[in-house]
Amino acid sequence: MPTRNQPLTERASKVQARSAGVLEVTSPDQLAALAAPLSRWSPLATLSLKLPFVEAELQRKSERRLNFLRGVCGCQAGALFALAALAWSIAGPPSILVPESGSTPVMVLYAAAFVVGMGILGKALAIVAARAVFASQASLLVRRARSAERGLP
Repeated sequence: MPTRNQPLTERASKVQARSAGVLEVTSPDQLAALAAPLSRWSPLATLSLKLPFVEAELQRKSERRLNFLRGVCGCQAGALFALAALAWSIAGPPSILVPESGSTPVMVLYAAAFVVGMGILGKALAIVAARAVFASQASLLVRRARSAERGLP
């Protein structure tokens, strides 16, 4: 939240950037902070790279890739895991986890819990994988920006 000590134009630009849903990254340190393992970021805000000493084409391609990774919600992977679990529940061998009570409602509840659990697992794995790829891509871009800043090839 803007404070009273900030100049009016700076406060207005921050509010405008927030309302437009654009997160502008202007330094390698900001990008490194976004790529930190426990950093919190909204997938709704679009990432805009304005890094000095980095070619415009590389920034455009990296921006598109990083925005895609920020938007991964894991729904497709969760649905795939749930579908595989459902197929396994229907066609697979009897589970050792299901009690041999012979009660159909109990077996259906166990199968439903298995399908839902696998869906959640698939979603979580996709999100973790996307965050890991985001962190690696961002750290490569940070390394390239810092080496270009120092004049190294």
